[in-house]
Amino acid sequence: MEVLLIEDFPALGYVGDTVQVRNGYARNFLFPRGIAVDFASRKAKEFNHIMAGITAKRSRLRGEAEELGKKVSAERLSFELKVGAGGKAFGSVGTRDILKALQDRGYAIDKKQVRLNDIIKSAGEFEAEIQLHSEVVVPVTVDVKAIAVKVAKPEGKKGRKKEASDEDQIEGEESSSVVEEEQLLADSESGEELDAGFIAEEEASEEE
Repeated sequence: MEVLLIEDFPALGYVGDTVQVRNGYARNFLFPRGIAVDFASRKAKEFNHIMAGITAKRSRLRGEAEELGKKVSAERLSFELKVGAGGKAFGSVGTRDILKALQDRGYAIDKKQVRLNDIIKSAGEFEAEIQLHSEVVVPVTVDVKAIAVKVAKPEGKKGRKKEASDEDQIEGEESSSVVEEEQLLADSESGEELDAGFIAEEEASEEE
C-alpha cells in the first residue's frame, strides 16, 4: 500500500514523502497514530488540501531542524578505546555509541538518523552524520582516544614441559627416598636376625 507521511517517521521517511508499506502495518499502526494517510483513497481536492498543510508543516520542521543542527554540529563526542600491543583494539565505536552519547546530552535522536561510514576501531578524529530532516543533515565530530592495556601472555609449551620435568624429578626423588627407607628397614631386620643367631650360639657354647 502507498501511504503519504503526515509526520516525520525516520524509519520510513519524513513529512510529505510517499512510501510503500504492508496493508496491516498501515491500518494497524500508521493510520491510528496519525503518522500517515492512504495515498490512493484521497481525492484530488482533499489531497491538495492535505499537501498545503504538509508543505507549511514541512517548512516549519525544516527551520527547527536547522536550528537544532547548529547545536548538534557544535558537539564533540569523546570515546575511549582499549588498545593492546601492536595497536590491536579491544572493542569499537559504532552508531549505537554515538546515538547514546547524543541522547545523554538531551537530544531526541533516533538510531535511523545516525550515519557512520564504518565502525571505528582505532584512535583518531572521525565524523558522523545526523539526519534531522529530509533536507537537513549535519556532521558531528567523534574523537576516539586510545587507552593502552597490558595483556598477560599465556605460558608456552616449553614452560609446561619444564614444569612437567620438575614434577617428574620430584616424584623420582620421592620414590628414591621410599626405596632407601625400605632398604634401611630391611637391613635393620636382617641385622637383628644375625644378632639373635650370634647370641644363641654363645649361649649354647656356655652350656657345653
